Amino acid sequence: MKKLLCLLVCALLTLGACALAEGGQLPLAASLEAYLPSVGHPFTASDEDGDGYNDTFMISFDDGQGTTIEAWCQCFDGIARVVCDMGAVGADADAATVCQVVNLLNANSDSCRWWFDEEAGVVRGTQEIYDAVGDDFGAYAFYYMNNIAMDVYYTQAEFLALVG
Repeated sequence: MKKLLCLLVCALLTLGACALAEGGQLPLAASLEAYLPSVGHPFTASDEDGDGYNDTFMISFDDGQGTTIEAWCQCFDGIARVVCDMGAVGADADAATVCQVVNLLNANSDSCRWWFDEEAGVVRGTQEIYDAVGDDFGAYAFYYMNNIAMDVYYTQAEFLALVG
């Protein structure tokens, strides 16, 4: 039994060392980071997991008239998540109204799933991208980031009038 346990521990340590040795920027993040300079919108990149490589990207979409919408893409190993905030929900907003507005947003949007983040007090749209591979991921992720930002641009004023 001791021998089996020892072999198991050694195998786990070896696998962990191999994983660390293969470290580096995630392929999805590298693809997105290479693509974003071509889109014409300012963006920032940050290292959220502390490994020294950028894995979260934020694009500022500006309409030139004072409206700026920020969309993020968080890259993981093989999947990514696009996130954009619709806006803050007022402290006195009726919970039933917030639910109705979120349901309406979901019924009229094919670019993401809208949900109320009660902890942050905002309605947020998210789109998960699964089986994301290849060098064209940057364009694919930007497509979702742009679509979610457009949803916010066209519906934010009405949203804020109802629950802001």
